[in-house]
Amino acid sequence: MLTDKKIDFNVLSVLKLHWDRGSELAEPRSYHALSIRLEGDAEFVSRGERYSVGKGEMIFVPKGRDYEIKARARERIIVVHFDIRDDEEREFEVISPRNPEIMAELFIKMHSAWEARKPGYEYRVDSLFARVMEGLVSEAFHKERGIKPDLSTLLDFIHTNFHDPAVSVRSLAKRMNVTETYLRRLFNEKFSTSPIRYLTRLRLDHAHQLLESGYYTVEEVARLSGYNDPKYFSTLFKRHFGISPGKTKRLDS
Repeated sequence: MLTDKKIDFNVLSVLKLHWDRGSELAEPRSYHALSIRLEGDAEFVSRGERYSVGKGEMIFVPKGRDYEIKARARERIIVVHFDIRDDEEREFEVISPRNPEIMAELFIKMHSAWEARKPGYEYRVDSLFARVMEGLVSEAFHKERGIKPDLSTLLDFIHTNFHDPAVSVRSLAKRMNVTETYLRRLFNEKFSTSPIRYLTRLRLDHAHQLLESGYYTVEEVARLSGYNDPKYFSTLFKRHFGISPGKTKRLDS
């Protein structure tokens, strides 16, 4: 799978393509392709295998593979051509993202940046493609562990907003529209920990990284990690790491 491990990629082009229904043969290419369908419904046929992909879905086409594409409706896609710096043989893969609108927005932004060619656009395109891969890896991780879409969405929210002091077990339960008791049981079943410990670990690990940078005071680190009370933060930090944040800062600086 494309998401089995971190890939070292090099984006070659980002194209917006469209065509009417019909069939077309594609010759083997020297690069990989990852596309998302903004509109349409198609079937890919390669080496006797068939892969159906519809609106909002993505398909990975590995390099060196010829195929036939049968468009069953008007097609409108954005495709990224890229290299991967390894020699692994890969297979076709159809991906149904949990949030196709978010993925489509990332592809649209990639294409806009590629077309505009403003100074530094290569970094912009790479960062957007990396966000696409991050999303796919996250979804694969959750699917492999049987994490339901609603919990997966909540985890995405937690990892994006853990530094907000307003994020709490109560607010998370309300966001998921469940009771706090149910949320605690759910986290215990899936992660063998409670939601508050999960959230606290994220915050304290982030705090430790900030302290290691040497750029922030303990008070600033507390605030940037989701704690309004520096004393309470220091207590939690020492309990977790066995050393106070002040001493961590001095030892690492």
